[in-house]
Amino acid sequence: MVIKKQPVISWLLTDNAKEFIGKLKIAESDNNKNNVYLYNSYLKLAKIRAAKPEWGVPELVMPSFEKAMEKGGSAFNKIWNQLFNDFSQQSECGIIVSTLWKCTIVYGFGNKKLFIWLYSNVCGESILRCYCESYVNSSGQIVVMAPYEFVTDACLFSGPDAKVCEYLTNYIVDYVALKKYAPVEKVIVANNSSVKIESVDNKYNPTRKIRNESGQKVIIMDSKWFTKIINDNDIVVRGFFRLQNKKNEDGEWIKELIYVDSFIRHGYHRNAKIEDEV
Repeated sequence: MVIKKQPVISWLLTDNAKEFIGKLKIAESDNNKNNVYLYNSYLKLAKIRAAKPEWGVPELVMPSFEKAMEKGGSAFNKIWNQLFNDFSQQSECGIIVSTLWKCTIVYGFGNKKLFIWLYSNVCGESILRCYCESYVNSSGQIVVMAPYEFVTDACLFSGPDAKVCEYLTNYIVDYVALKKYAPVEKVIVANNSSVKIESVDNKYNPTRKIRNESGQKVIIMDSKWFTKIINDNDIVVRGFFRLQNKKNEDGEWIKELIYVDSFIRHGYHRNAKIEDEV
């Protein structure tokens, strides 16, 4: 897998804007109102960029991490209001390269709202395809603010009544919450370098080589902790009885009761067991 250079990421993280003229584009729709909506959202991002927020290092989200987000999403639903308040006070923002969405997501929290820009990357160009804002109402539910004629635009989204903005909002809230409050694993990859990541998603290809050619260092968000239990401590095993298989004088297999003395086991690595929810 190669992390390629993306104009929108370089534009956000550098001061030179002229280099990206013609490489930052806006998806086109047959509905001119939607074109204006996307253009205004681009101007909003440009204004935020000019203020030089702390975007941090771009983060590549691995499938294992996204599975952990999906697993923990229901727990975060109960504290959406608190999360929006905390993230807004902390001015949380960032740049995500999502393997699930196959795109780049720029996000930021402020004034108890979440702001999201979604860019697709085609032939060396970054194309703005979606923008939305969201907040939590008095009932504790997330409300997404985007024109109905925009989210149902067949030129921009596949299928009628696409819920891309709702999915994006849940994705970002779950992502930031998991990143901040769970024991996640981060791997920093310098520009023009490679790293091998253990893949827990494909037993036939246990490692994935990731090459960073993005122009800046990238953080890989992995989650082996979600599928692996690692204990490197010495474990004292008390003595116990067990039935031992053995052959008798006639060559037949029988079981004999034996006693195993106490011993020390030096840790273990095993797959975690995922229990079904009751």
